[in-house]
Amino acid sequence: MNNKTIFKTTDEILQSHWNDQEFRVSTTPNNLTVLPDRQHGLHMYDLTVEDIRLWETLYYEGGSIGIYAAWDPYSEFFIITYNLFLDSPAGIEVFSGPGAIRRLYLKAKELGVDLEVGEIWVEPENVKYYDHFN
Repeated sequence: MNNKTIFKTTDEILQSHWNDQEFRVSTTPNNLTVLPDRQHGLHMYDLTVEDIRLWETLYYEGGSIGIYAAWDPYSEFFIITYNLFLDSPAGIEVFSGPGAIRRLYLKAKELGVDLEVGEIWVEPENVKYYDHFN
């Protein structure tokens, strides 16, 4: 996968699991990436897959698996899609709540996927949701 940021709606994830098509990425004349708008999740740990309007693709292998992070609303909510089984309850594995990113990282590693780990800026009022990283 390249370093280009790729976004998909929930419907696009569920309906195009054999397809490597890219969605919703644009650039400015100076080749800067324009990211879609997002709002922070109000109830960060009460979300469901259907609550997410837009996902950031962290890893994708058509017909195999996809790993996604909630973008809108933006919260600590991740999924792994097992594309061969998307029509069954086992087709999507959800990672949310305290320690979700660590559990996702470990599961990805178990599947042979090395996710990049970076730093994020957390607004002071949202620090309570990330205390488990300390």
